[in-house]
Amino acid sequence: MIQYHRRNLDAGTYLTNPDGSPTTFKGAVMGVDNGAMLSPRYRDGVILEPSTAQRLAARAGGFPVYKDDATALAREQYLHNVMEADSKAFMKLKKRK
Repeated sequence: MIQYHRRNLDAGTYLTNPDGSPTTFKGAVMGVDNGAMLSPRYRDGVILEPSTAQRLAARAGGFPVYKDDATALAREQYLHNVMEADSKAFMKLKKRK
């Protein structure tokens, strides 16, 4: 997930929010047969519906499945904090250029 986020930052393929901050990842936690999957809803400049995001993530592979929704949501919050710090540092560097 962090690599997905950083690729969007590096490539400039993020969505610019009204406050100027970048969105590189929007998560969707969806139940799957063996737990809960955290899928990226932001893709190619578009915010996807959760079901579409899950289908694409399952097809692409490489996205983890957690034991339950609570575990997936806790991981999503942790990732959000890391991505937010990354984004702030990125925007700070971008302003210097």
